[in-house]
Formats: sequence, structure tokens, C-alpha cells
Amino acid sequence: MDKQRRKSWFGLGSTCFICFFLVAALSVDGCEPLRKKFTRKKKKENVENEAVPILEPIDYPAKVYSPSETYQHHYSLRQVWHNELLNLILEKGYDKRKLYLIDQVILNTQAMQNLLVEEGQASLAGSLEELRKVKADLEDPVPTRNLSALKRELILIDKDIREDYKFSAIEGVLKK
Repeated sequence: MDKQRRKSWFGLGSTCFICFFLVAALSVDGCEPLRKKFTRKKKKENVENEAVPILEPIDYPAKVYSPSETYQHHYSLRQVWHNELLNLILEKGYDKRKLYLIDQVILNTQAMQNLLVEEGQASLAGSLEELRKVKADLEDPVPTRNLSALKRELILIDKDIREDYKFSAIEGVLKK
């Protein structure tokens, strides 16, 4: 029994020794460093003396495109949108996408028309009306739609525009 008491007293003694050591360390050192960590420090008053770089923005002039460059741009975009629409009709894709594509074709064709003088605008108006009819057909319910007829109509419109309104044929009719 004596050994068991020693073990229990020894275990209790070491715990007491550690507690006594902690209490002594805290009472001698105090809590001043801990208090300093949580006290607010005064702000520096010399903030105005610091150098702040000032950046001056550079104004770049807007790039001006000639009517011929703008026409070529819209002509190319119209061709891309038109080809994508034809491919989507052949693949029987989504209706919302078809309507978006036909809107883009009409938009770029109108932009091309605005860059032409009045004679060229009048002749391109027929193609625009045909494109609007195709759009109306695409907005019809699916069972009443004839996709093969729409495809043929789009191919004919594209052929007319490519032959009559390519840049080399239209160069003299552009607005200055």
C-alpha cells in the first residue's frame, strides 16, 4: 500500500508542482505584455508627408474606320452568321438559336445597306424583305414549318448577296 500511495501522491505532487510554477511565473511577470497586445496604438500624424503617385490617364483617340473597312466587316459577319444558320437548319438545331442567327444576319445586312448610297440601298431592300419573311417562317410553330424550303430560300438569298454585294462589285456605290 505504501507504494500505491507514493504513486498517487507523486502524480498529485507533480500536478501541484506545475500549478505552483505557473502561478509563480504569472505573478512575477505580470500581465503587462498581454495588456500591451490589446491596447490601441496612436495613429501616425505624418500621413500627409508621404508621397502619393498621381497617374494621369492617357486619352487615346477613337479609331475611325473608313466606310469600305466597315462594309467589309459587316459583309464578313453576315456571311459567317448566314453559314452558321444554314448549318443549324441542316442539323435541326434549337429554335432560339435559329432566331438569334437570323436576327444577326438581318442586322449585318442592314448595316451593309446603311453604308451604300440610295441606289444600292433600294436594291438590297429586297433581300432584307426576304430575310424577314424567313424569320417569320422560323417563328411559326414547328409542325407547320418546311425546313427544306427555308434552306433553299436562304441559299438563294445568300447567293444573290454574294454576287451582287461583294466588296469588289460595290466599291463605287459606297458612301464617302
